[in-house]
Amino acid sequence: MAKDWMSKGLCSIQSVDTEWFFDDYLRYRDVFDFVNDLCARCAVRQICLRYGKKTKSMGVWGGKWLEFGVEVEVEFEDAQTVEMDDWA
Repeated sequence: MAKDWMSKGLCSIQSVDTEWFFDDYLRYRDVFDFVNDLCARCAVRQICLRYGKKTKSMGVWGGKWLEFGVEVEVEFEDAQTVEMDDWA
């Protein structure tokens, strides 16, 4: 199984909404912080990051924001805040 590592990611184990790793990551500070913390604790984050780079992916891969597989520094200045309970 080529991508067996994906099922070992905390995002998979905890059934996190995949939108949190794409547009919502850039839109909401609470999501940004949650995803960063989740990825920082994930056992497969390095494999995930390599996969994202190799496949020229967009979004968060291995705790880094990628655009076409290239790491891009993301900072918040005027981000919206949403309560995590609103996402359930």
